[in-house]
Amino acid sequence: MDTDNNEPYRTADVHEYVHLIINEVAPEYEPEFGYRYDIPSSEMSFVRNLPKMKFPFSHEDYIGNEPVIKSAEALGLDREKFWYAMLCVYHLTEEYCIKAHPVLEAPIERFRRIADIIRGKDAYIIAKCEGRRKVMIDDRHTLRLIADTIDRICRVQERRWDPAFTGSPVLLHETEEKSISSRIAFAANRYLRLFDSLSIAGKRSKGVSVNKKFFISQVLHLTKIAVNDSFLIDEEALKGVLNKYGDEDFSDTFSSFYSR
Repeated sequence: MDTDNNEPYRTADVHEYVHLIINEVAPEYEPEFGYRYDIPSSEMSFVRNLPKMKFPFSHEDYIGNEPVIKSAEALGLDREKFWYAMLCVYHLTEEYCIKAHPVLEAPIERFRRIADIIRGKDAYIIAKCEGRRKVMIDDRHTLRLIADTIDRICRVQERRWDPAFTGSPVLLHETEEKSISSRIAFAANRYLRLFDSLSIAGKRSKGVSVNKKFFISQVLHLTKIAVNDSFLIDEEALKGVLNKYGDEDFSDTFSSFYSR
């Protein structure tokens, strides 16, 4: 093993929150997608590439933000581990909300849907070859044969476990950018799930906020995911975004970063 390439994992304890975010928080895919999310490779890919990544906020910005630092300590968060958590959440938000590719359904599901349509009442197929007239096929016997052939192809490919046909998502070339509110909700949910994984409750301290949503609101502003200053006043702006966008489904997007 090339130890130089694995240098970041010598400080694995510092990346504990990253490990939790990517292993417990980041995956959005449902089993029916058939895509086996390679979580260990994703975590390693993030940590290895971290020195080359660029962020619109610095460690100095973080350390110098007294309300965030004091609240983090009051909540029982490790200061340096949470720094890496902020980098990870920002990266995921960029990758899933701005640089994401929409995912197409597996080809086998499309084939089966076509077979169902062909078997339906009053079904027909219009075929056209280059330089020839369109031909309509509406004979029930022919349509049934086509549908049965499709079924056989699907069964054969399933037995062969051809991932390109039965499960792997297809990446489009176009990117699909989510709204600013979607990005805020996406990032906030990463933090909320992280806090759940860590069982973060916090102890009340005089003059220091241990309101988790308000803390997240301030962190989102610090990391430039939320730019409205209302996020620095209280948690109401964040609650409003979460109420509207908190349940948005990201299972139809895929980051090319994690396919490396």
